[in-house]
Amino acid sequence: MQVVKENQVIIGIGAGASRKRYVVYKVEHTARGYVYHMVDTETKEISQTDILRPLSQTFGIGRYYDDVNPEFMDAFEVALLVGQAEEQATAQAIAAAKEKAEHDRIAEIGAQRLRRIMPEGVQGVIIAELNETEYTDPSYECLTTRSVRTPISRKRRTSPNTTPRTNTAIPFSRSAKVRNTGGVSAN
Repeated sequence: MQVVKENQVIIGIGAGASRKRYVVYKVEHTARGYVYHMVDTETKEISQTDILRPLSQTFGIGRYYDDVNPEFMDAFEVALLVGQAEEQATAQAIAAAKEKAEHDRIAEIGAQRLRRIMPEGVQGVIIAELNETEYTDPSYECLTTRSVRTPISRKRRTSPNTTPRTNTAIPFSRSAKVRNTGGVSAN
């Protein structure tokens, strides 16, 4: 059953009894019921929900509609809010795409550097990072990071009598926590 109409104001009650105001800009009927598309009037963020309860029956965190005195916004104001919210969402998507492209570019540079310094035919590499706390005073904490890359031999041991292989520790200034790449790629 549809409980609110387009342009109706919804109250979101969050943690610590914080309140947000949303306005419904579209009501969609699906196989599962009604989906209410709304925009936050302050942050201009778009969201949707299929659960709305009457404000007279407030019980905890959730989104409520005023069933006693419903409040509506002007359709023109709602259209402006939706336009601003869509522009904001587009800008955030573009920024996220740029950030991902930069991350991928840096990861490719790291992979190329790793391939360049690894011996030919290496089966894998272990990258480890050791974090040591030098000061235990909680008001001032300094962290020293030491990283090591160890290539794994391209030869497999066939018997216990085989001479032990030597792995060279290569200092590595930038890495994630301990990980086994299973190959020479740093990705």
